[in-house]
Amino acid sequence: MLAAFAAGCGKEDEGAQIPSASAQRMIGLLDETDRRMRAANACGDVRDEDLPGLERQLNDLPGDTDENTRKTLEDGFAHLSELVDRECGRLQEEKERTTETETDTTPTIEPPPPPTETQPTETAPPTTAPTTPEPPDDDGGGGQQFPDGGGGGVGPNGQGPPGQPDGD
Repeated sequence: MLAAFAAGCGKEDEGAQIPSASAQRMIGLLDETDRRMRAANACGDVRDEDLPGLERQLNDLPGDTDENTRKTLEDGFAHLSELVDRECGRLQEEKERTTETETDTTPTIEPPPPPTETQPTETAPPTTAPTTPEPPDDDGGGGQQFPDGGGGGVGPNGQGPPGQPDGD
């Protein structure tokens, strides 16, 4: 595309050449347009700034500019506008698909089901069988045992422990 714009610069045909300053401004705008399109996120800038700037440059060419040169530049501008529209449309569709894909792949967290009402059940306390105490060892003493072997307590008939002399 740049070549189409530059084609009319410096030729000595039937009409006047594009002034060097105008050619440099157009080339600068084309370079800026190319840079922005490669950035893939500046379609609005290209449509709102670059293309109108190029169109103004074309309209501001001197009236005696070679007719073929002027026609080539106008055709090149129209083609550039179509390419920008096509590429920006493709980028927009790609962005929408990416957004849809991101939206579709986001996991959906479903709320937990509402709690169900349960009827309380009555439980009976655990039953335990009554225990019967074990009979004491029948050593005849029936009292507490002391470590020194002596017995304490009261023996039969209210006297001291069996086998122990009475204190009388």
